[in-house]
Amino acid sequence: MGLRNRHADLTTRAFIGHLRRHPLPGLMDDECVAALANIEAQFGDRRSHGAGMEVRLGDERRFVDYILKFDVKDIPLMNSEGIEIDYEQFVGGGPIGACRFARVKRDKSGDYRVFLDGTMPRYAGPERARALRPALVKLTKAMAPEASIRLVGVMDVRGADAGLRLVLDYPDFDAIAANLPALGWTGDTAALRAAFAPWAEAGFTFGLALDVSPEGIGEKIGLETYWQGNSPVYVETIIDRLLNAGLCLPSKAAELRRWIRLLPEPDPFLHTRFTYFKLNYRDGRIYEAKAYLETSSMVHHFDFPAYDRPLRLDLVLSDESGNRLSPSDATALIGDCVAERVTGLRLYGGEDWPDLLRLLAVCREKNRRTEVVLQKRVDRDWLRRVLEAGAGAFLVEAGDDTAEITLATLGGLGAGRGTENGPCLTARWRMHAGNAEELPALTARLNDLGVNELLITGMIPGTGAALQPPTRAQMKEAASFIWNWRFNEEEAGGIVIEIESCFAVMLSMICCGDPEKAPIPGFFDRGCEGGRSFLAIHPGGTISPCRYLPGEQAASFAEYWKHAGTIKAHRQNTGHRPACATCPCARRCTPCPAAPEQVERCTVNA
Repeated sequence: MGLRNRHADLTTRAFIGHLRRHPLPGLMDDECVAALANIEAQFGDRRSHGAGMEVRLGDERRFVDYILKFDVKDIPLMNSEGIEIDYEQFVGGGPIGACRFARVKRDKSGDYRVFLDGTMPRYAGPERARALRPALVKLTKAMAPEASIRLVGVMDVRGADAGLRLVLDYPDFDAIAANLPALGWTGDTAALRAAFAPWAEAGFTFGLALDVSPEGIGEKIGLETYWQGNSPVYVETIIDRLLNAGLCLPSKAAELRRWIRLLPEPDPFLHTRFTYFKLNYRDGRIYEAKAYLETSSMVHHFDFPAYDRPLRLDLVLSDESGNRLSPSDATALIGDCVAERVTGLRLYGGEDWPDLLRLLAVCREKNRRTEVVLQKRVDRDWLRRVLEAGAGAFLVEAGDDTAEITLATLGGLGAGRGTENGPCLTARWRMHAGNAEELPALTARLNDLGVNELLITGMIPGTGAALQPPTRAQMKEAASFIWNWRFNEEEAGGIVIEIESCFAVMLSMICCGDPEKAPIPGFFDRGCEGGRSFLAIHPGGTISPCRYLPGEQAASFAEYWKHAGTIKAHRQNTGHRPACATCPCARRCTPCPAAPEQVERCTVNA
């Protein structure tokens, strides 16, 4: 798994399948779960950015409204929408109607004319746009300068005649309370401030949800609380507040806590989060709270020990000492991967392993993706046969002429960017003080060869005495180059530059080297992924979190993943890091435990 966080469009069926694997009986009774089949029948093959549920936290009934996210094309200021399917719509079977909510980009015209004349007629319909235009003109003129329209909702399925739901973004609660009278709200702002005081003081960011009719806005309003980040610890503070305010049933709070703590599934990647909470207000009080749960195809936080199963299995077919994994053991492991839903394998030592072609054929038959690592020179015929046997990707250790000859040969055989849907071609380059200045030239050469990805990593564990890690200045220079490449050449279809998770020192420098202005903000997820997203199996069948760490016997890799004390201790990744105690990156850095010299020579916290 690369460090770049890109969403993948999955089918609605994939999202519903996740919910069935992780039922929430405190939120959804058996009837509600069974009724998901009706959504699946109508939308199952349609691709969505994510799927979610609206939960009424104080309602004893156990049902949800279901939400899907789709692309929107050819409508000004819009590129995606959510459709919200009320429970009443999908519980009975038959054709399903839905409310529609679309995100709105900021209108830079200054007077919302693009929104009024372009967005509204196309999204809400020309009749509704004409009927609501006077009220919307009045509202947009009255909006505070710091406010903006974030969401537009059309709710015909609920019988809303010409109405419209808007969500306006504000920097804080005080800005909302101050602006509401100008917007035409006739409620008591003093009572509103008193009701929301505990929430306003908590520092939450708010969106204002209101319904617009030709006569203006109604008295009922909703305040959506949202935030940057999805740490379970942070979310649980909101759940505690809702419980203490009597707005959430304890049974539903327990399910919310379980939802945010579910381990992500690796393939297809699925991660649980909360989009926001909503507090509905009317007649002087907050009368209802709702939570919006989401299953997403993006990483939203890293406060979990590991994925629910490995994203990838690293098979060391043969090692430097001449030891080999037996063909029967390797084939059996492919069967285990099928049983445990592990779809990715990285194969090391295949150059010297005589049964590689047969193993690749088995992987292809079982629909397991394979990446063949090349660390030695091999001839064109060998590469051709490996490609024909079903290798899905190649990882070539770069840095010398031999590697670039291999990459060029693979490109000529149909791998890399030159062939649509061809096998992915990755070059892994080990950066140190002696070669750091070569990054721009190396990137240009690999780009010309049609390589898909340049994976930058650090020293090979055990060789730290011979290689000095890059200096602080070298890493800053590299970070600047990566930034420029990412937003220029890469956007134009060039090679993608990634930093391997185990090169935590470089990642820390990129994201934490300058706390005020990180060269690549958001680029750093976390360090060492051994035992978190992958594990290694060595010749002889021993297992370890990473191929650079000693293997040990276990009944199966699934048993090892779930229960082995070694892997649980490894996931903590703290015992070898006393020098990191005062570093601001310590929580996320988790450097390579097989290369402690990286920590000893780290310049991030110098």
